[in-house]
Amino acid sequence: MTVRPTTSGQASSTGITRAGLPLSPPVPARTNDSPAAATPPARRDDVQISSQARELQQMDASPRAATSDIAPDKLREVLGRISGGYYDQPHVKDAVVRSLASDL
Repeated sequence: MTVRPTTSGQASSTGITRAGLPLSPPVPARTNDSPAAATPPARRDDVQISSQARELQQMDASPRAATSDIAPDKLREVLGRISGGYYDQPHVKDAVVRSLASDL
């Protein structure tokens, strides 16, 4: 089988695409004296969230927002340790992993 490269503007002489379907008819060139074709309005996607989904979302978010097991000063301390790289030390990683494993 020999495949020859195509050049710009060259079209298939058979009028058949690779999938075996006929090519769509060519679009005529627009001239300045022809009226512009009306473009269809843009389609818009809409999303509707059910009232049940909204209720479930509120039920899921409420307990976390209302209560916290960590005191604000302790949270600041932990965040400071994270940003300072304290938890990246090998002995700290080992202790954290052991603690997590015991909870499983």
